[in-house]
Amino acid sequence: MEIFIDGSSRGNQLGPGRRAGRIAVVIGREKILEDVGDVTNNQAEYMALIKALEVIRERGIERATIYSDSELLVKQIKGEYRVRNPNLKPYYARVRALLSGLRVRLIWVPREENPAGKLLEV
Repeated sequence: MEIFIDGSSRGNQLGPGRRAGRIAVVIGREKILEDVGDVTNNQAEYMALIKALEVIRERGIERATIYSDSELLVKQIKGEYRVRNPNLKPYYARVRALLSGLRVRLIWVPREENPAGKLLEV
């Protein structure tokens, strides 16, 4: 199963100094879009991955390939980069827990090849 994810955040959308985060998950022809509140772009990227992994678990899918255009996210999950930002550590821990027992590959793709990213452009 192929899944595409993306997360974004736009400044001052929820009021002065507050961001509006959104996530997109594309599973086949199904599109999941959610507002996730006042989060950074990197937090939104993690939240999109968490949403995809929750859907995988809920549906009993044991194997999946997840594509993201966030190089930071992909490299942190693969262990190529350390998670230094304390605000990302809880998200990282949640992803690690959700990955337990699953056969999931996480692959970086350019933004223009990510259909989930196109949903967030609107």
